[in-house]
Amino acid sequence: MFTRLYIEALLVDEEAADAVWEAWDKGVLSDLEAAVAWRKIALSDGIAIESSRLGNMD
Repeated sequence: MFTRLYIEALLVDEEAADAVWEAWDKGVLSDLEAAVAWRKIALSDGIAIESSRLGNMD
């Protein structure tokens, strides 16, 4: 599961996904915190795309 979340985030923002990986690997982030962070990164691209469809790009 973590690998899938990491890869999804990596496709959107490589630097952010790797930063979360490093923090998780060092024990700074728990499994849950890392999973939430990767999911937010992965979804950030979809949110931007959906906003542009609606004409709400801020």
